[in-house]
Amino acid sequence: LCKKLTELHGGEISIHSEGYGRGAEVKIKFPIATLDISANSNSSDRILSDESELEEKRLEGVKIMLLEDTREAARFVMRLLEREGAEVLWVNHAYDALKQLYQKFDIVLSDIGLPDMDGIEFIKEAKKNELNRETPFIALSAYGSEDEINLTRECGFIDHVVKPVSFEDLIKTIRKHV
Repeated sequence: LCKKLTELHGGEISIHSEGYGRGAEVKIKFPIATLDISANSNSSDRILSDESELEEKRLEGVKIMLLEDTREAARFVMRLLEREGAEVLWVNHAYDALKQLYQKFDIVLSDIGLPDMDGIEFIKEAKKNELNRETPFIALSAYGSEDEINLTRECGFIDHVVKPVSFEDLIKTIRKHV
């Protein structure tokens, strides 16, 4: 299962052991993903080996707050957004994110399942802030049922992106609201 999933994502997996009772070393390597956004591309998911092939930065100058409690997920999303030209501030706790709202953001991306305050409570508190009251908030959540999506929209999120995040869908969603 691990081998198949790794290969489906363009990665490699290897396992090595010195023998019985000596443990095992498992290595999984994934390519750093950048997307082919050229007009003549047949596939928006083609992985490029050289980021210099990117023709444009689709989020140039967009200031984004990313509220995500999982470090690995945040680092991945940050790298991809920054390669598109966005300025990203990562915050891993909702209370810290509320403190950062003294500055203006073009978009706020917020996880829903947070340890200190869920995303629904976060947006209710965040919308009390005059400076970012009109800022588009986009929910990032593994919860993708119609009821969950409706709930996030009713609470003030302008859109909802389901995890695992399709990078192309995330870019399109952000561009739709900036």
